[in-house]
Amino acid sequence: MKDKVQLMTSELLDRTVEEILFSLLTTASEMNLSYACWRLPKSTEFTILIDFLETPNKQKAQLGKSTQGFLIQPFIQNNTADTVFLQADLIYSTTNKELFVNSETINSILKEIFLNNFHENLKSGNHAIKLPVFDKQSSSKNTINHYTELVQLGKKAILENKFKKIVLARSKELAITSELNISAILQKVAAEYSSAFISLFHTKEMGTWMTATPEILASIDKEGTFKTIALAGTQQLKEGESIQRAVWTQKEIEEQAFVCRYIISCFKKIRLREYEEEGPRTVQSGNLLHLRTDYSVNTKELNFPELGTVMLELLHPTSAVCGMPKEITLEFIKEHEGLDRKLFSGYIGPVNVGEESHIFVNLRCANLFANKVILYAGAGITKDSEPEKEYQETELKMEAIGRFF
Repeated sequence: MKDKVQLMTSELLDRTVEEILFSLLTTASEMNLSYACWRLPKSTEFTILIDFLETPNKQKAQLGKSTQGFLIQPFIQNNTADTVFLQADLIYSTTNKELFVNSETINSILKEIFLNNFHENLKSGNHAIKLPVFDKQSSSKNTINHYTELVQLGKKAILENKFKKIVLARSKELAITSELNISAILQKVAAEYSSAFISLFHTKEMGTWMTATPEILASIDKEGTFKTIALAGTQQLKEGESIQRAVWTQKEIEEQAFVCRYIISCFKKIRLREYEEEGPRTVQSGNLLHLRTDYSVNTKELNFPELGTVMLELLHPTSAVCGMPKEITLEFIKEHEGLDRKLFSGYIGPVNVGEESHIFVNLRCANLFANKVILYAGAGITKDSEPEKEYQETELKMEAIGRFF
């Protein structure tokens, strides 16, 4: 049962919805609770969801059937236990000053402790979001030689007809010398990337992540419309130029076409023929341009309410983050990439919040620590790839969110 906690007391009347949001985030981080805070593309509304369980549920979510929650899936899933589903013990949206708590799932004592701490943070204006300390040995191989050699290896396999395309990733670490103002950074990222899915989320096991991803993996809205997109090809938007003047190389056009064919092949697997396709077109995400094609399906007309869940399983990992064919390229990545991608190129997003589910590929992301930030990026490799250019593409992608730190 959801109980509404009234925040409109006389002492809180002058508090903004943003102050309430960041006080909730601060309190959750201080108590080391799992949380997810997000803003959907082309929206100004932020939502925060807090899970009070000591260990969050490890389960797959049914889009349209599960209770409200937030789904977190790493790139590689060995079993169901790798997927985390944060339950909505507490949920708040910046559209109003109403805070909802689930009295059936939260221990009453813990609930009172949280609310008391939250009110103290709200009164004091404390918005310092705590981050874990990075205390492991560094494993990042951030050299141009390492990555270009990896690209050459992937290109060689393509020329030997082992596969058609592969996405190879790398990471980079940034040392942090002073305390990060995560609340301010989140607001700056959201202002810069109005068309991206913005999120900040944390679990004890997976750590703290910030994302500004442009790629929808699977969504279902209130009208029952399923959507997914093919997003590939990357170039920097030059100062003073419009996106209409963007020119794409044959390699980039082919790379995006691979993703389109992959999505259509997933539709064919379930004998789905009634879908709408729009694109490709050039879209902007911050200072980067991409090629995008949109696909939509009316699940109510087809009487197929499970489509979102079915497609989520079929699509991941798409050829935009793995390769084509999927099975062969995934094995190549495991054997040669030498990188634990963790949540990078996995998927994240709210499930059945406001009767809608929006799952995104976790791109343009950073794993946050008190003393370090780890950035991730990948590039699509085809037979026409130039290793140094692919390295520079990953640098551009990392800079998309890394520059805020």
